[in-house]
Amino acid sequence: MPGTTRGGKKTDPPTPVVAPIFQRRGLDDSQDGGRTRGEDTGLDSVPGGSQPASRADISQILARMGDMQASLALDIAKIATEVRAEVGALGLRIGELEESTGDLVAAHNALARTTDTLSHRMDRMELALEDVANRSRRNNIRLQGLPESVQTRELHETVLGLLKRLVPEVPPARLIMDRIHRALRAPRADSQQPRDVIFCLHYYTIKEEVMRKIRDVDLVYEDVKLALFQDLAPETLQRRRAWRPITAHLGRHNIRYAWGFPFKLLAFAGGKTSTLTLQSDPQQFFTRLDCPPLPDAGNLLSSPSPAPQ
Repeated sequence: MPGTTRGGKKTDPPTPVVAPIFQRRGLDDSQDGGRTRGEDTGLDSVPGGSQPASRADISQILARMGDMQASLALDIAKIATEVRAEVGALGLRIGELEESTGDLVAAHNALARTTDTLSHRMDRMELALEDVANRSRRNNIRLQGLPESVQTRELHETVLGLLKRLVPEVPPARLIMDRIHRALRAPRADSQQPRDVIFCLHYYTIKEEVMRKIRDVDLVYEDVKLALFQDLAPETLQRRRAWRPITAHLGRHNIRYAWGFPFKLLAFAGGKTSTLTLQSDPQQFFTRLDCPPLPDAGNLLSSPSPAPQ
């Protein structure tokens, strides 16, 4: 048996052999990652390796820390002085910019107010010029539908014959035309609509009588139905076209209307007359007529919006 001799006496078991890597390290083995005690660790090594730091070492460390603290304080003070200087310069610039911005805002607001005033004045001047143009055309009548086959030299006699048929009670001596001509545009061969004929009657009362008669009598020339209209400035015609939704709304509710001068719309219902101008409130216009309001009527008046401030 193992551990015995032939004489039957017991012997000590053999000492196990352990590999060096598994052997227990002694107190002298390094515990700092393989560095030996002789390597520099960044601190003043103590002579002898096991003796504590002396007063001289501690004083030297404290002196170095004091020098470092003083250097940091100087650097911080220098940086703080520079920052204060920059902040003060920025404050001055911001103050100047705020003052300049205030001046610009005041100047812009004054310019916006002036623009609004000039815009309203220009609108009044345009209406006044439009009224002057319409007054200069008060005796003018626009004849639509007369064929282009009627030559210019034949216009006077042809239109005069039509007027005699329309108002036979008016003496021929009072049917005086100051001028007559076609509309001032070139005739187009591809157009089926002939140019209008514009003529000016000398007497305003005769012109009004002609316009009253044309409402009840059909005027025909060579099987072509003709139409007579008041001659108006192009600006007035453009405004009337823009207000067609309003007149159509009045027509759907059986409300009579008429155009006035300067440019306005007169409506009649229930013995009341309501007037709509470019400066009017459309809702009050319809309320006075006991008519449902038109939602988009305000957009048709095209009043200028004030300049932003």
